[in-house]
Amino acid sequence: MNAQGVVAKDSQENLALALGSGQLSDALTKQGQAILDRLKDPLRLSILGAPGSGKSTLMNLLLGTNVIPEGVRLPTLSLTYGEQPTAKCVLPNGEKKVLAGADPYAIASLKPAFVELALPLPSLRKLSMMEVVTGEDMNDQARAINWASKRTDIALWSTVTCDILDERLWASLPDKIQEHSFLVLTKADALGAAGRLGTLKENADIMGAPYFRKVLPLATKVALSARKPDGTVDKSIMRSSGGVALISAILQEVETGKRAAADAADNFLRQIDFDPEEAAAKQAEKLMAAKPKTEVKTVILDEAQAEEARALAEKMLKKVE
Repeated sequence: MNAQGVVAKDSQENLALALGSGQLSDALTKQGQAILDRLKDPLRLSILGAPGSGKSTLMNLLLGTNVIPEGVRLPTLSLTYGEQPTAKCVLPNGEKKVLAGADPYAIASLKPAFVELALPLPSLRKLSMMEVVTGEDMNDQARAINWASKRTDIALWSTVTCDILDERLWASLPDKIQEHSFLVLTKADALGAAGRLGTLKENADIMGAPYFRKVLPLATKVALSARKPDGTVDKSIMRSSGGVALISAILQEVETGKRAAADAADNFLRQIDFDPEEAAAKQAEKLMAAKPKTEVKTVILDEAQAEEARALAEKMLKKVE
């Protein structure tokens, strides 16, 4: 194996080959399968923040469509890719209901406690998303952060304030999440119009520095307006709103995450001294050995049989002519 590693696709194929070889212990198989899942599955992005901080609008921007209409109140929402729109709703009593079509108004009418949405959106092929919804209570928010952090690779914290209460919640983010988190100052246009954006950005840069990779001001609704009905995007509006900076930062994290998973796969394969070419050759040998063999028989004709065969062949050739 190349000491410099291989591209993610090759890492995934080679790891799958190693796991299918039947030569690994149960412990190594479990370890390798976890790495393979990281390579295959989309990274998980969670949007956190206090009620009213613009999380749903931010979610719509990243999804590229208005999945959650303004005014619709939904609980914590997990979104993954699916060929057909489907909503799996968990009701407060634990009952589960599945809705075809994923109509947000129909979902809201059930008053669910948690919702899993599968949608055929290109953005969800690379990145599954979750909006974490809580009440105003700080303890509830802390519990939600603890729950969400176990299901998160990249975090966006949506806020319109920066105070000591915010900082206490930021500090509860695990280190592994903080390394891949961004503080998003949503409603930057309204904050700017009120003369608060500059001061808020300065406070966020200072207070958020220990917990986030970057502070990103975003005029979310302005960024949404950059997406036209025909599917095109006004790049100038998207850039000036802060949308380009946010999306670029997320895509860079996705690339970093996939590269880290590929490196983990390569290290695992080196650890078990796995040779993909040798394994592929052995697999080909097994396939060939499993194929039923066709027996070739040699038939010797006497002179009369040979003459009959020649006459038949000539007859068939004349028909073709």
